[in-house]
Amino acid sequence: MIRLAWLKHEVKLQIKNGLYGIYILVNLIYLFLLGYVPEESKELVLSLIIFSDPTILGMVFIGAFILLEKINGVTGGIAVSPLGAANYIKGKMFSMLFISLITSLVLAIGVKGLDFNIGGLISIVTISSMLFTLLGILTAVYTKTINGYLISIMGIGLVTGLPLMSYFGWMKLPFAKMIPTYSIFSLIEKSITGEKILAFPNTFLLVWLLSIYWLTVSKVNSKLFRG
Repeated sequence: MIRLAWLKHEVKLQIKNGLYGIYILVNLIYLFLLGYVPEESKELVLSLIIFSDPTILGMVFIGAFILLEKINGVTGGIAVSPLGAANYIKGKMFSMLFISLITSLVLAIGVKGLDFNIGGLISIVTISSMLFTLLGILTAVYTKTINGYLISIMGIGLVTGLPLMSYFGWMKLPFAKMIPTYSIFSLIEKSITGEKILAFPNTFLLVWLLSIYWLTVSKVNSKLFRG
C-alpha cells in the first residue's frame, strides 16, 4: 500500500515547482494547435501528443526531482526513515500518473468530446505513465547530473521510439512488437478512435511494468539509498 502522506508530499512538491502550471499551459497550446489540424489527421496527431507528452514527458521531470533530492541529501534521510523504497517509488509513480491522466483526458475530451474509448485510454495511459516514470527513476539512480540524465533518456527515447518506425511502415524491425512503445501507441490510437481493446496487449505491458517495477525497487534500495 502507498503511504498517502508521501503521495500528498509529492503532489505538493510538483505544484510548488510549477509542474501543474507547465502542463496547463502546454495543454492550452496543444488544444489551440489541434484546432488547426485537418479533421482526417486530428485523431492521429492527438494520439501522438498523448503518447509523447503526458505519458513520456513525466520521465524527464521525475529524473530532475530525484537528482535534486540526491544533491540536497533528501534521499539519505529517506533511506533511514520507515518509508522504504517501494513507497518512495509509488509516491512518485502515482503523483505523475495523476498529472498524466488529467492532461490526457483534457486533450481527448477537448478534441473528441466523449466520442472515444475513455476506459481504454485511462488503462493505457496508466500503464504507460507508470512504466516511463519507473524508467526515469531507474535512470536517475545511475546518473549524477542533469546533463547526464538528459543524455541517458535521449538514448532511451531513441530505443523506445524505434518501434513507431515499424508501426507506421517506415522500417521493418522484427523485434518492434516486443518493445512496449509499439503496443502503447497502438492502444492509445485505438482508444482515441473508439475501438475495442483486447486484453492481451495490456497483459503484455503489465508484465513489462511489473518487471521494471521490481528492478527499480531493487536498484533504489542498493544504489540510491545505500550508495
